[in-house]
Amino acid sequence: MLELRSVSKSYPGAGQVLREVSLRVEPGQALCLAGGNAEGKTTLLEIAAGLRRPDSGEVLRPTETALVPQRPAILGELTAADNLALWYAAAGRRERPFSPGSPEEKLGLSPFARRRAGRLSGGMQRRLSIAAALCSRPGTLLLDEPFAALDAGGCALVHAALADFVQAGGAVLFSSHEPQQIAALAGALVRLRGGTLEGPFPLTAPPGAKRTGQVLALLLNDPSKAWEPPDEPSI
Repeated sequence: MLELRSVSKSYPGAGQVLREVSLRVEPGQALCLAGGNAEGKTTLLEIAAGLRRPDSGEVLRPTETALVPQRPAILGELTAADNLALWYAAAGRRERPFSPGSPEEKLGLSPFARRRAGRLSGGMQRRLSIAAALCSRPGTLLLDEPFAALDAGGCALVHAALADFVQAGGAVLFSSHEPQQIAALAGALVRLRGGTLEGPFPLTAPPGAKRTGQVLALLLNDPSKAWEPPDEPSI
């Protein structure tokens, strides 16, 4: 379980970015962190991962916590396979990259195993970063805009991999501006606004357009007027 208790953070010249933020992500839960640009989502994720210190408050995190930042955390001069080999070794795992059933195989990266990571597309680099985080078998996964730069096929592969991770008992906290992807993965949404965390808002609408409409209403800061598609006319 990941828990933040009354976390605050300020930057010189930017003022207070986070104000007494508290949240909890349980095993088997996917929680979306929403909010506008410069609202502190990346700062919150970095504090949750232990990369930044809060000015005040407490962070309780499992030992096995992995962060996938917005910029892919890969070495461009190495191949995709060599990048993953480093992550496997750092996690103390003996498996070789691209073994059957591995995260990188599930994310469709096998055809690019011998290609230099720096020459992969932005979407492929993001999938490689997510595979690297998953191969360390974390208990909690933090992702900053995991669906950015992905095409429809890439989104589907990433969603499936993250859904499998959650179903197996992993905890996921991710930021996103993509209503469809949020609706497909998250069970609840929290929203940063003016440094304050609002929510959680459970996503209770049925899967599909109604659930996406509920997410869109929350992103637009109007949860009381969740959009619903019109009923189809009877024939």
